[in-house]
Amino acid sequence: MLIATTGAVTAQHVEYGVKGGLNLAKFSNENGTDYKMNPSVNLGVLAHIHINKSFAIQPELVYSGQGTKFNSENTDSRYSLGYINIPVLFQLMTASGFRFETGPQLGMLVSAKAKSGGDSHNIKQNFNSTDLAWAFGIGYISPSKFGFDLRYNLGLTDITKSNTSDIKNSVVQAGVFYQFH
Repeated sequence: MLIATTGAVTAQHVEYGVKGGLNLAKFSNENGTDYKMNPSVNLGVLAHIHINKSFAIQPELVYSGQGTKFNSENTDSRYSLGYINIPVLFQLMTASGFRFETGPQLGMLVSAKAKSGGDSHNIKQNFNSTDLAWAFGIGYISPSKFGFDLRYNLGLTDITKSNTSDIKNSVVQAGVFYQFH
């Protein structure tokens, strides 16, 4: 038993990395409001933990610009929300460098602003401080440890404090990353 446990522990290998990319975010709801994609950025760090040669767990700490655009009373408006997201991704890795990933994500709201016309207002008090999501994605890492990924974060919880709406985050992320040897 001790030999088996020691073998499992030494099979684990951790590589740390940095990542960044483009977010295309919008709100999703059931009330029919036509929300548009709001472009922003994501920047963060990761720990890629090899369990074996085909499976890894990858926790991340990422700043994620989210929100939405919409038209209200013939005025273009934008909600810009900033989150610190902590996804924990379970990755299936192939010998060719491709990765398929999925896992839960906890988001903590750090900022929320509404912009309409030339006015900007802090609206953080209108939103919940946490957001739960589920991530789905695909990525590729080259032998030089540079890679790219494409991910969709499906919001699972209502992000507003309103009792009359059920609004969730919907985010497409495209990014690049580098894992240190």
